[in-house]
Amino acid sequence: HTLSIQKKRKELSYIADILYLDTPNSFPLLLKLYRFQISDTKREEILRLVEIILFRLKYTNGNYYTNNLPNRALDFKGDIQKLKNILLNDAKNGFKYYWNFERDFINYLEGDNHYFGLSRYLLWKYENKLRKDVREPAMLYPEFANLYGSAKFENTIDHWTPQNPYEVEYKEEFNQKYLHNIGNMVLSTRGRNASDSNSLPSHRSTESVLISRQKLEPFKNNWGKDEIKKRQKDIVDFALEYWNPEK
Repeated sequence: HTLSIQKKRKELSYIADILYLDTPNSFPLLLKLYRFQISDTKREEILRLVEIILFRLKYTNGNYYTNNLPNRALDFKGDIQKLKNILLNDAKNGFKYYWNFERDFINYLEGDNHYFGLSRYLLWKYENKLRKDVREPAMLYPEFANLYGSAKFENTIDHWTPQNPYEVEYKEEFNQKYLHNIGNMVLSTRGRNASDSNSLPSHRSTESVLISRQKLEPFKNNWGKDEIKKRQKDIVDFALEYWNPEK
């Protein structure tokens, strides 16, 4: 099963996602689902809940060191509905009754500092939402993870208003609340990131296969606190919808 799963990682986002987020804790359950020959549809439902749990565990204000997914795998004896109910509860409330799982996730999204590796994953999912809206094909996992490409095509996150712009000094409030905000973070390639360097938004090209970058064109000469907060709200609204276990 292990080789089969690694192969499917390139084709099936719901498998790639959980392995990207946390291979050690998600692999036992993945193996068990294959061993019990759970149907593709049911397996996707289960693994989508796992992805929600893993993302919320990591993208949060909380310090969550407990991960009960290996125990869920151990306890699973083939009753898929029972497993689904348990994971749905985990996705909503976390693994401990006293966790503020939902609130800590929302607080982090609505906070001011998202300069963190997992924001790249969030921006990838947001990019695919924008592509779906305009009926463009999604960016699949191999492209996101640059499984086949060269270093210059590796996806990174970039500050749209740069961290160290030429001949501009930000006020302390901007550094604290806006510079590292998800509203100011864009998906980029390493090659594009290098060419943008420390240029201000007005000097950056928005010609791109990335819809999220194209959408910044109208604001090139007027990118500031209000625009960053507005874009943050759009991304947060998307995230609360996309990682909502009830959906």
